[in-house]
Amino acid sequence: MTAAIDLTKIVYFDTDEILALLKISVATLWRYRHQDINPFPKPIWLGKNVYLETEVMTWMLANRR
Repeated sequence: MTAAIDLTKIVYFDTDEILALLKISVATLWRYRHQDINPFPKPIWLGKNVYLETEVMTWMLANRR
């Protein structure tokens, strides 16, 4: 038996929400995505770039200062 994934319960952030959440610019988001150590999660294309909430929150916890 396989478990079905309920896609309605998956939470996504679009790029504008990420920028507002982190209080950063597009250029800074680009730098975060391309850093060598613990890069920002890659977006998923769903008609526009979106980021999984769980991946973003995990990244934020790992980069606390």
